[in-house]
Amino acid sequence: MNTQTIIADPEIQEYYKKIIDSVSNQFNVAKDARKKGKDISAEVECLPTMDLADRTENIIGPKGVAKRYREVYTELKGDRIKTIFKLFKEIIEEKWCHIPDAQKRLEQAVKTSLVLLTEGVVVAPLDGVPSVRISKNLDGTKYVDIYFAGPIRAAGGTATVFPLILGDYAKTLLGLDRYKPTEDEVERYVEEVATYDEIVSRQYKLSAEEVRKIVRGCPVCINGEPTEDRMVTAFKDLERIPSNKVRGGMCLVISEGIGLKAMKTLSLAKSLGL
Repeated sequence: MNTQTIIADPEIQEYYKKIIDSVSNQFNVAKDARKKGKDISAEVECLPTMDLADRTENIIGPKGVAKRYREVYTELKGDRIKTIFKLFKEIIEEKWCHIPDAQKRLEQAVKTSLVLLTEGVVVAPLDGVPSVRISKNLDGTKYVDIYFAGPIRAAGGTATVFPLILGDYAKTLLGLDRYKPTEDEVERYVEEVATYDEIVSRQYKLSAEEVRKIVRGCPVCINGEPTEDRMVTAFKDLERIPSNKVRGGMCLVISEGIGLKAMKTLSLAKSLGL
């Protein structure tokens, strides 16, 4: 980072320069120490970054996102949400990064966007969204299938549902269909959310009918990794649900995400014409 880009008095610029030089020197010492081979990894895990753009590229990628983020952010006069949506679209359409596999490209776009939204300071983009897939409905059509895990809670209410909005946007960009749940799958969601409410205290408890409405109405599959030891008592061994154990991340997204942030979710979705 060039300290001349900081709009400040020369004394302030000199102050920042000293900080940057000090960090650079300490990082070089750490690299030299790792080269001795006495640690588990030969690389220094915590890379120095100068801003959100750098942090995002170092944490999740793809290569080139830092430069492009700064360009688009300036073009859109500092509107971060619009910048994120534009970068998401560009990654999906391979405007400046080449990821041939559509599913991998979709997962990259979702995680990069979530890191940008959460400013790269929480674990949600990496551990809260373990995978994003393109799966098949029973009629053969394809849909966006997002797996959530417990750490998605750290993202906060709005950011929790952000991957769903991105998934719906990707559905349009990639020409995919919506998620079409079976009645057994819908009732499985109802049981899991109710069971999770017994395990963990919730801000807002959804009724069974509210859960049904959310699952049937969401164009993206709110899936998840099993996070609890409790198992469901009915609707077991469903083909498109990975486990009979309760999926805590999914329950969080439905209750504290969509349930509490419905209006904000609709507002963001409408801004994309969804």
